[in-house]
Amino acid sequence: MEFRFRAERVLNKLLSDYPGCSRIAVVSHGGLISNFLKSFLKQPNTSEFGYWTGDTGMHLLEVRDSLRLLKFLNKQEHLLFKLN
Repeated sequence: MEFRFRAERVLNKLLSDYPGCSRIAVVSHGGLISNFLKSFLKQPNTSEFGYWTGDTGMHLLEVRDSLRLLKFLNKQEHLLFKLN
């Protein structure tokens, strides 16, 4: 429960302290990111579900007025090795 409240405090601080910012980066470990996503989506604090975050996985969240959008979750294309 305390872990979830920590994620909610971070989210609420970002939303209230930086309303005019177009981009904010949050870097953390998967457990906090999962709770952050649940807070962002206003989901209940249960262990029945979570959000997987791979190593260096990126998530893009957007707030438009009162609408909260998930544009992508756990994007890892930057890890692909491409041979020329």
